[in-house]
Amino acid sequence: MKTSKKTIGNIIRTIRKHRGYTIEELAHLCGLHSTHIGKIERGEISPSVESLEKITSVLNLTLVEFFMMIPHNSETIDSDVVGVLIQKKIGAMANVEKEKLLQFLELYHP
Repeated sequence: MKTSKKTIGNIIRTIRKHRGYTIEELAHLCGLHSTHIGKIERGEISPSVESLEKITSVLNLTLVEFFMMIPHNSETIDSDVVGVLIQKKIGAMANVEKEKLLQFLELYHP
């Protein structure tokens, strides 16, 4: 199955915004130009493997994690993207924070 440039760009944009970066901040941290990042996000160009590796590294993802976010049946970002982001966030939490989160969740799903 072929993945469109637009899908790749949408995933990058979604994660960048979730991480709280502007295009300029992401570009600076990646060592890329902001117009290059913008073109990738809009689906105008495909990122090289090297550029994608820089971008995903700054977004705290591996290439494998990134490619797992690509939808299999449609060109829209689905809940898999959100799931991976949540897993990453929880994995980075201290045990005390995880316990508090679990207690909070148990209030709604005993």
